Amino acid sequence: METIEIANFELFSSTMEKFNVFFSTRYPTREWEHGGLFHGKAERTIQSYNMAEEYYAKFVKIDVLSHFGKEHYCPLSLVRVFGRSEVEELDDSEDPSIEHDTVHVDKETNGKATQNGLHAEAKKQGR
Repeated sequence: METIEIANFELFSSTMEKFNVFFSTRYPTREWEHGGLFHGKAERTIQSYNMAEEYYAKFVKIDVLSHFGKEHYCPLSLVRVFGRSEVEELDDSEDPSIEHDTVHVDKETNGKATQNGLHAEAKKQGR
């Protein structure tokens, strides 16, 4: 989780002033990790909040602490969570200098696939 966007487009309702964001990798759980305390604006627009740290989470919980206005309801019309998955992080962090196995087709072996040219080396060594 890198960024969270929240909006309330409903007329005749309050908007969030202070709220906590919690996250977890499983649900149901009793152990929610605290993602941060955020302060909203008294606007009916999409409001974006950047997380202090990047978190890996599947589930997000928003705890509204206070709101602007005196209306009884304080709905959320829109909640978006942006970030990267752990798989994307691993793909980007791979060392490009690591040589991966490649398969080559050798014309001398009538189109049989060889791994990293091992057949050609074996042929040179008389195997």
